[in-house]
Amino acid sequence: MKDRIRYFDIAKGLAILCVIAGHLGIKGINSVVFTFHMPVFFVISGYFLSDKGNVEEFIQKKVQQLLIPYILAVFGIIMGDILYKIFVIKNADGIFEMIVNWMKAGLYGSGTVFNPTLIDVWQIGAVWFLLASFVATIEVRILSQYKYGIIVIGVLAYWAYKSASVVWLPFDIQAGFAAAIFVYIGKKFKEYGVFEKKIPSYVLIPGIIIWGYIILGEATLSLTQAAFPNGILDLIGAVIGSYILITVSQSIDNHCFKLAEILEYYGKNTLIVLCAHIIELSVIPWDEKWMQLNEKGIPYILQVWIILGVKIIWATMWVVVINKITILSNVFHGKGVGTGKNRLFETNNEVKKEKSTKGIGILCIIIGECFGGNVFVMMAGVMLFLFDGEWLKYSLKKQRKILLMIISVIVCMEVTKTASFISNRNEKVEGFIIALGISMIISLVISKITKNVNRLNLIMGIGFGGAGIVIGQIFGKVPGNIDYSLIMTGIILCGDAINNGRYMNEVNDILLEVKKFLFSMIIVVFAVKYHIYFNIWEREYSYLPICIVIMLALYVLGAESIKIIVMNRMLEKVVKWLNRNCWILLGIYMVENSFNFWKTKVFTFLPIDVTQGRVIVLELIIIILCTFVGDKIFYGRGRKNAV
Repeated sequence: MKDRIRYFDIAKGLAILCVIAGHLGIKGINSVVFTFHMPVFFVISGYFLSDKGNVEEFIQKKVQQLLIPYILAVFGIIMGDILYKIFVIKNADGIFEMIVNWMKAGLYGSGTVFNPTLIDVWQIGAVWFLLASFVATIEVRILSQYKYGIIVIGVLAYWAYKSASVVWLPFDIQAGFAAAIFVYIGKKFKEYGVFEKKIPSYVLIPGIIIWGYIILGEATLSLTQAAFPNGILDLIGAVIGSYILITVSQSIDNHCFKLAEILEYYGKNTLIVLCAHIIELSVIPWDEKWMQLNEKGIPYILQVWIILGVKIIWATMWVVVINKITILSNVFHGKGVGTGKNRLFETNNEVKKEKSTKGIGILCIIIGECFGGNVFVMMAGVMLFLFDGEWLKYSLKKQRKILLMIISVIVCMEVTKTASFISNRNEKVEGFIIALGISMIISLVISKITKNVNRLNLIMGIGFGGAGIVIGQIFGKVPGNIDYSLIMTGIILCGDAINNGRYMNEVNDILLEVKKFLFSMIIVVFAVKYHIYFNIWEREYSYLPICIVIMLALYVLGAESIKIIVMNRMLEKVVKWLNRNCWILLGIYMVENSFNFWKTKVFTFLPIDVTQGRVIVLELIIIILCTFVGDKIFYGRGRKNAV
């Protein structure tokens, strides 16, 4: 929207406040605002829908304007729920399952729980609007250029209305098809200059009567469910309601200057307000807050204003914060991804990007083990750590240093076992570091024999990995964990042969990276749902051929995340730091993992209760702080090369 028209921003500000008020769950408010509060956004979108450029450019622009904020909103919901569980509920049990459920909800994108979905998913909430707007604007952009495009738009909207009660498809497709009607109407409003002239009273008055009839009725329009309980009357009422809201905004613009400034501010930041609102709506138990206010004897009308005020203050706070962060402000104001200064992502190929995944891999192993030894997170870490083809490319001097560090950690863990206040908490993790050292030595020897010929390394990798699986299945736990040492050797050799670091080349097409990320995410969610996993620690390999695909999907998922992350310069520095210190991070964690005195020793001196979440947070803080110290000792300020 290059040339902003102020009264449309005012209308959007009024509409987003109506959205917040509509989620208070008060029937009297809902019967009014539900008739127009979402359609008006689609009407305004249609009014400013541009036919300039080709369809591909338009879709790419909408990805930046709508899908990237959607992803950030889902991430915000997940982080908010994690923090709420750890610091408010004080119980971190089931955090991973919660994260998986929110990720599934984000991928499916269902804004309603009332329609039957293809799989069991949580409701994603009000950010369904971003997905529906993406579908609706693209549909109208493509079809409106044809003479009979309106017929197709109408047929698709009718199909969405009828099919919604049968099955609700992913990505809010039906909501988008239903909303496309309003986008098309908004486009025609601009063509005919509807807001620049008065509508005849013989058209407006019957429309207002219909709108009033719908408000007084029992059921109202719900684009979230593609539901039109009053049929064509809902469509007419929504259009009239949107028209009246915009004309009221024109009057505010002309006569109420202070109010116009406030509403314009919210109107220009509707995406931020919407995302902030859905985060608090998903995380904060508002039912409990209503009960607490009621128990204090506060009058009901005052309770409504208190809750509404808190919600608006929360949204305003996030508007201020995000607008101070240039890269996020660009995303939420339609500038999105791309090259150039102060963009969220930098895709300039002349800029050398961090290509290694080993630092994030170690972090995944640590986090996965902290959260109850989660198989999928830990296996993703193993794949990111071993599959990137770096180990065999190190110089002999670096390889010796790393092996010496691994041996030192093993010796340190064995020596500390003799202390009375230290015990081996987790044989799985201790076995990992031993198997890691063995696998690195074996893979190094094999690479010297094969002279790093890719085909030979691939054959040897498959052979060693297969041998490790067979040994683990037949003999179970083997002394020295030889079986999964062989599996890890296979991963290193196959990673060197297949990948050899090429997968992490510079990114040319952000859309392609997002597609690969989503595809691998779908595979991983499928594996989690049906409990298909590759657990080298417990020697469990269900549906082996599928497991191999899932392991590769875990690597792609992690690698794509890193490729997208490092396109932001600030986050790239974090990844570089993790890569440079990955061996220090691993060593400190392995030694720390031998200690079993967090609850019995540390928390007895702290004025807080012991919870799993707090133990995990404390562990991670200690590990990161010790790694910072190790970074200064081993590398100092000037040295950039990783070991």
